Amino acid sequence: MTAKIRVLIAEDIEQQSNILIQHLKGIENVEVVDVVRDSQGLLSRSVELQGEIDALILDVELGEGGSGLDTYIRLPYRGVELPAILVTGANPEAPVTYDVGVIDVVSKPYTFDRMVKAITKLEQHLNYNQYIQDGGVMVPVYDTKSIIQLPLSEVIYIQADKGNKRNFVKTKDSEYISIITLKVYDPFLLPHNFYRLNRHTIINLKSVKDINKEHITFKGSDIKLDVQEEETFKDLLAAWTHAQTG
Repeated sequence: MTAKIRVLIAEDIEQQSNILIQHLKGIENVEVVDVVRDSQGLLSRSVELQGEIDALILDVELGEGGSGLDTYIRLPYRGVELPAILVTGANPEAPVTYDVGVIDVVSKPYTFDRMVKAITKLEQHLNYNQYIQDGGVMVPVYDTKSIIQLPLSEVIYIQADKGNKRNFVKTKDSEYISIITLKVYDPFLLPHNFYRLNRHTIINLKSVKDINKEHITFKGSDIKLDVQEEETFKDLLAAWTHAQTG
């Protein structure tokens, strides 16, 4: 995934969470969203942050309220299903952790390199799941020097650079230049909840946060695109509504 992996940490000892945060600061594709100290905090924040976190990093021991692993097993009953890295002084049996969705078990004390290895496994898991959810479709970006493939769901919109034979492929965190034309992108993107806003722009309807008669706003981003015609607004609103239910 090109976006940062957003994690919630559950660790009852402040010194241990500080060590973990320092390690994660050295891994550029990770963002720590919050830290909780007990099982109740893990339950409540996991529910509150749905859609804003991608994974959990859990300590087995979370004080008297329950273990990190036991609490993690209860999360699906609250409607939360997230992969996790388990950080522990104990060693739970691998089949048990694998069955409940734990991607890796990191034993304390651990090194920076060991945490990098765990994050790499987590990233591979997230990439695979995203690929499956996107129906196996990737968005190619070619700038004459190299070609990369972006996950379908990470692309917010593609917009032609008027006057130049190139397009800007916009994700939440980055912008890429591609010489692949919108005419080439159209046939395989439009069946996957993308919408041709005008001659110069294709948008990902699944990334849209809100639409009014003036602007389109996107989830997790300050980006706004203009809606220029009332007929376009009506058609766009219908397509967006359909994409949310599809």
